[in-house]
Amino acid sequence: MANSEAGCSHYGRNCSLVAPCCDKVYVCRVCHDEAEEHSLVRSDVSEVVCEQCQTRQPVNSHCINCKIEFAKYFCSKCRLYDNVDKQQFHCDACGLCRIGGRENFFHCEKCDVCLSITMKDSHECLEKISHKQCPVCLLNLHTSRQPSQIPKCRHMIHVECFENLLHAGHYACPVCGKSMVNMNNIWKMRDEEVMQTEMPDEYKNVTTKILCRDCHKENVVPLHFLGMKCPDCGSYNTCRVISLGWIMFAITDCLQIASKFLFTIAAQNLALFFFFFLLYTTLSIALARFTLYRWSFICDQLLKSMLPTLP
Repeated sequence: MANSEAGCSHYGRNCSLVAPCCDKVYVCRVCHDEAEEHSLVRSDVSEVVCEQCQTRQPVNSHCINCKIEFAKYFCSKCRLYDNVDKQQFHCDACGLCRIGGRENFFHCEKCDVCLSITMKDSHECLEKISHKQCPVCLLNLHTSRQPSQIPKCRHMIHVECFENLLHAGHYACPVCGKSMVNMNNIWKMRDEEVMQTEMPDEYKNVTTKILCRDCHKENVVPLHFLGMKCPDCGSYNTCRVISLGWIMFAITDCLQIASKFLFTIAAQNLALFFFFFLLYTTLSIALARFTLYRWSFICDQLLKSMLPTLP
């Protein structure tokens, strides 16, 4: 009979695993990974140790010596033992055990992960969506014991990490910057705040170019300190777009003014002249490198667009 109180904080079980990588005994894979600097591959485990009689033996559901049941749930493929009923089931396509009941999930071949049956006809596939790290805690999503979810932006994230982001006031995806939740009510409140907040006279007619992180469209809109609204989708999840060409021309104008200034002070103070000459030379070199990098980037993009797309 399995003892529900035996085991560790992660799993209730009556046996421990023998880690083949270091030949040490740990109650579970998670205990091993927390104590060691390497990870235990669950499928490599070939031996266990009975917690009742301390007999070391091949992986099995019962002890070969005292006949005690190691756990109520046992998966020979994952080497998983658990006394707590979590509606565990093994998914061959995922290559590991899931919880929640087999009848409540389906395996999407393209996403390569088990998803809720309620999403079968409504979700948008993203290839191997779970074979990545959580953008917040950086743990592997596919093998993680924590539940995950797919926000509007379709970048999978742990439920706990997602809720922590929202509680901290972060609504944008850490990966792509899109809004992870429906922000329509918040944007309506922002509309009222913008209408009630008048801009200073010197900024009333100022416009700026923005990029919307939600619909990825660029527009020229009036500048406002509380945020710039996208005229296409109504989102305030936008950022200003600064032209590299404008920066280059501004630096060029500054260098022209500096050259005139150098000739003016040359006849007055020789030491001061050399100081500003050195500064002028440094800025000129920086501008030349910036221009060269910019044109090389443009040429690189043109070449890529001309080459045929590889499969």
